Amino acid sequence: MKKLTLLTIAALFTACTVNTPDEISQKRDTDIISVKDKIVGVDTLMESDYYDIQTLDSFLLMQVGAPLSNQSFLTVCDLKNYEKLGELFPMGHGAGEYANLGGFVVDEKSKLLYITDFEKFTIYGARIDSMLNNPDYKLAEKRKLDNTQFPDRFTYINDSLCIATMIFPGEMYGFQQALAKYNMATGKFTEFDYKHPDVGRKRICATASEENNLCVECYRNYDLITLYDLEGNVKCNICGPDWDPESTEEISYFDKVIFANDKIIASYSGRNYRTASSPTKLFVYDTNGKYLKTLDVGSDFANFCYDKTNNRIILLNIGKFKLAYIPAEGLL
Repeated sequence: MKKLTLLTIAALFTACTVNTPDEISQKRDTDIISVKDKIVGVDTLMESDYYDIQTLDSFLLMQVGAPLSNQSFLTVCDLKNYEKLGELFPMGHGAGEYANLGGFVVDEKSKLLYITDFEKFTIYGARIDSMLNNPDYKLAEKRKLDNTQFPDRFTYINDSLCIATMIFPGEMYGFQQALAKYNMATGKFTEFDYKHPDVGRKRICATASEENNLCVECYRNYDLITLYDLEGNVKCNICGPDWDPESTEEISYFDKVIFANDKIIASYSGRNYRTASSPTKLFVYDTNGKYLKTLDVGSDFANFCYDKTNNRIILLNIGKFKLAYIPAEGLL
């Protein structure tokens, strides 16, 4: 009986212990493809400095980081020909204006856009076509936020499951980031259990795919990627050639990560953040984390997204163009 009890306790302890993930080391020194000559610039007149870009239904959405008083946070273009359709979310403190908006989140199934108003600490839902066609359109309030713990950015799966990079006060680093399941319906966060033992200050970007049952966490301050399933169970760590647990954090590594069907694409700098932190390359992986190729853009760019309708990689602020794209046929 005593032996059985000890075995039961051991089994319970094992069940509550976070799995140690596989660790994959990669060199990323093969299949390097220059795509500089494939870049197609878009001549659409755009005066703002955009920092984020996404697609939603038939729209291309470009977000301004810090708009001036006469500007708006979001420019909407036709995804097919990049014709400018309008500007939404004007900067200001008056009625119908916004002073501090976070990253925009798309719900592709319902064709909804979610915005986080950090002045009011509220997430709203909006329909782009309705906003463009109806100046009196009212946003739908989705969730009030706690100003001590909130999602910086998140990928929407459904109302009860979003994968979020959350922000909370840190004892040593001013603030800390963590990956979490976020229930938008209740406001509850469930932080992922796994913590890499060699990472101190955590600065990350992340994405998730319901179709692939996969979440990808890329570190901005380490040459490191971690894969999880959507329940938060860790699958593996992918260590790049510059992975160093003693990193001085002077190098900017990953900037953004997205899914393009069954491929993972991550933008990468690998340069000192004080002088040149913008990415210049796109690393392509399969959904098991296997490195496939490098797309060498050959120039700094601010951000990117994948247009699955037209099979294009769209780039922001590259060279003389505010907007450009790379035809992805044969590359992904």
